[in-house]
Amino acid sequence: MLVPSPYVAGNHQFYNASVLKDAGAGQLVEEKTLLENPEVLRDTIRGFFGSPMILESAAKNAARLGKPQAAADMLQDMRILCGGSR
Repeated sequence: MLVPSPYVAGNHQFYNASVLKDAGAGQLVEEKTLLENPEVLRDTIRGFFGSPMILESAAKNAARLGKPQAAADMLQDMRILCGGSR
């Protein structure tokens, strides 16, 4: 469940969360929705735990978006920027 903060510049957390939601990797719930209707939190959590298929699907979709080599790639780029070799 993704609850982006509405108090950040450019609402970028909402847009980042939307990418995950659109990929089926999570469910986006806006903070204002939770403030207006706190039961949404409970219902959303129950929905996840009530359906192992939903959790499994979200996990698989999130894994597809992952970049497991990101840290190694960044380190390599930093070495090159600092005059090192590949």
